[in-house]
Amino acid sequence: MFKPFYCVSSGHKGVVTTFGSVSDRVLDEGINFIYPIQNVTQIDVRIQKSETSAPSASKDLQKVSSVIVLNYHLAKDSVNKIYKNIGMDLEDRIIDPAVQEIVKGTTAKYTAEELITKRE
Repeated sequence: MFKPFYCVSSGHKGVVTTFGSVSDRVLDEGINFIYPIQNVTQIDVRIQKSETSAPSASKDLQKVSSVIVLNYHLAKDSVNKIYKNIGMDLEDRIIDPAVQEIVKGTTAKYTAEELITKRE
């Protein structure tokens, strides 16, 4: 109860909550002062990898199966807003659906032959 210090791991930011309410204060790496009534959730801000399966159809209605790998990182000064509005499952809620939608829209513009010959 009387632990006024909290250590945030390297490559993380600390989101401070007081009685469940997310604070505007974001803790940096290292030792930080907190009030005993506060909790801290560590958020990884290093580059992360998301791998998404994206089944779609080409312009000539051929089935296309793709695996998309996306490297991303969270904005260090916005982790409290991300935690409050999205939560910890960012990949499932935002990244995977967005990648799948973009792949479906893009592959529908090309025939199966063009997808292979114009890969870039």
